Parts: sequence; structure tokens; C-alpha cells
Amino acid sequence: MSRTLLLWLPADAEAPAETAWWEVADGRLVAQGHDSGWLPRSPDRAAEPVTIIGLVGADAVRTERRDPASLATAQARTAARLEAEGGALGSDPHAATSAAGWIAVTDAARMQAWLAWAEVQGIGLDHIVPAACLLPRDGGWHAARFGSHALLARDGVALPDDEALVAALVGDAPFGRVAPDALDNAIAGLASALPVDLRQGRFARARRWAPDPRRLREFALLLLFIMLAALAIPIAKAVKWEAQARALDRDTAALATAALGRPVEATAAETELRAALGSGAAGTNAAQMVASLFAAMQSAPSVEATMIDWGAGGRLDARLVAGDAGALNAVLLMLQQRGWSVTATPVAGGDGRAAIDLSMRGAS
Repeated sequence: MSRTLLLWLPADAEAPAETAWWEVADGRLVAQGHDSGWLPRSPDRAAEPVTIIGLVGADAVRTERRDPASLATAQARTAARLEAEGGALGSDPHAATSAAGWIAVTDAARMQAWLAWAEVQGIGLDHIVPAACLLPRDGGWHAARFGSHALLARDGVALPDDEALVAALVGDAPFGRVAPDALDNAIAGLASALPVDLRQGRFARARRWAPDPRRLREFALLLLFIMLAALAIPIAKAVKWEAQARALDRDTAALATAALGRPVEATAAETELRAALGSGAAGTNAAQMVASLFAAMQSAPSVEATMIDWGAGGRLDARLVAGDAGALNAVLLMLQQRGWSVTATPVAGGDGRAAIDLSMRGAS
């Protein structure tokens, strides 16, 4: 249920809490009074959220009505506000405009007094609206009473409850009285639409952001998803790296097994190969050739070595097989680019795959 509390704002910041007030719930006036009975209905004491609107009289605010089309843009409203402040009396005027066609001018000191009174009562004013905006605009004078406060207005131009002023400006012109029911409906309508709000510009209310309680579950689920994603990414990378490491170990073990002619584990492959190379004629140069051959084969995963041997004179012999000759040529080209002297002789693979007998030597 949406609730709005409307309060007639006194001019004195030290004034008591007793004032005219109206309570609107779901667009309908449900309670009113002229006392401090609004306090239990204020936001800090009520169970539901409450919007607070302050009403101010003609003695505090000068209002003017214009064609809404002339104030339809933000630039037009800014220009009108500056014009109104420039033509206002007083050292520190404050003006407000609206797309509904209203211009309202008051004094900054009055704004500060209204806000200070609300602070003393322990509330914040969401909006401040001139009461004159609620009277009919049909070219005639209309009188209305807001609690004990009287107001006379014609097409937005309002007069306070001052007999001399009314006599001088209105004279004998007839005026109608706004029926209480009509005024109650106009007050209730402020809960859904404001003609103009004095809380703008330097007096605009700074609102603290708070999440909608109905969306807290969505925020919690989104946060959980982000946390799970943050955990899943490194886990997925670790699994991928582990799979790649196992594949590399398998390739290393297979190459070392083919080279030595006996089963060799990946963890012992380097030690076994170094021992075998150190005891043969190839020596350190052969270790470099094996390392280069392994690196070239890693770049062409479809290439396998079915035999690796060391011949006399520092030559490395190997039989390589692959699904196509292109992969074998890529290995040969990489070895040549690394400075090795390479010869290759095509042989029958026996299983439909391409095969070559490779011989490597150091570059001459």
C-alpha cells in the first residue's frame, strides 16, 4: 500500500508539531486533522514507506501559471527559473518550474526554515508544493480553507488571508468557495502527480539508494552466480592444464620408449635418455637433436616416432609416421629452420599412413 502524508508547513522552524495534515492511502484521503496526530503516521513510526509532502501558503510563495508548452523542455524551464529569480524581490530568491506550466518563487530563508522544522520533528520533506496550485483555474477567483489557513486564488495568482490585500486586489469581484470534498480530492491527487515541487535545484533532496526488497533475492542469486563463475574459471583452467600435462607425459614416454627400445615412464625419460646418449657416440649433440625433434613433433601432434636410434658419426635416425605427408613435411621444415641437416626417405607405413626414415646431423 502506498501512503502519503501532507503537512501544512509553518514559517517558524521552532513551531510545534500541531499543524493541518492529511493522509492519503492508495490515492484516497483516509484521515486528516489539525493537531500532532500525524506523528504516528510519519515514516519513522509507520510500518510502510511514507512520502511526505509539505504544503505552503500564498504568503510564502508567489505562483504563476503559464502555457505548459512554453515549459516543455528542460532548457525552457531553466530559462524561466532564472528569469523568475532575477525579477524576484529579496537577496536570495529560490524559484521552481515544472512541465505542467507552473512557476513558483519563494525565498531561500523560507526553504531553510521549512526544512529545519521538519528536521526538528524527525522527518524529511520529499516535496514542497504551493497550496495555490490546487485551486481551480477558470478565470475566476476561488477561496479555499486548508485547516485554519485561508487562501484566495485566480488562475495561479494567490493571495493570503489578508482583508486589506483582498479588498485592494479583488474588490467587489465575486468569488466561489471550493467545496471541502473537491479540495480533499485535489489534495489526494498530489500523491500521484505534483503541479510543481519547490524541492529542486539547490534544495533538491539527496536520496540514498536502497535496493528493492523484492529484488534482494535476484541480487543474491546474481552474486552467487558471480562467485561460482570466479571459482569455476581457475578450476577449468587447472583441469585443462592437467589434461595437457598428462598428454605431454604420454608423448614423452612414447618417444623415450621408441628411442630406447624398452618401456620408459615419463618421469624417468630424461634421465634414461641422457644416460643412453652419454654412453653412445652421439654425446651432447645427440641430446640436442632429440630435443629439437621432440619440439618439432609437438607442433605437429599427428606425427609419431616408431623408432629412434643413433648411428655412427653423430647421426640420429628416426622413423616418423603421420596421417598425411603434410604433417611430416612440417616437422622436416622446422628441423631445417633450426639449423639441422636433414634427409628423409619415404617408406611404406603399413597401415595406410605416410612414413619416412629421417636422418639428422649437425649443420655442416
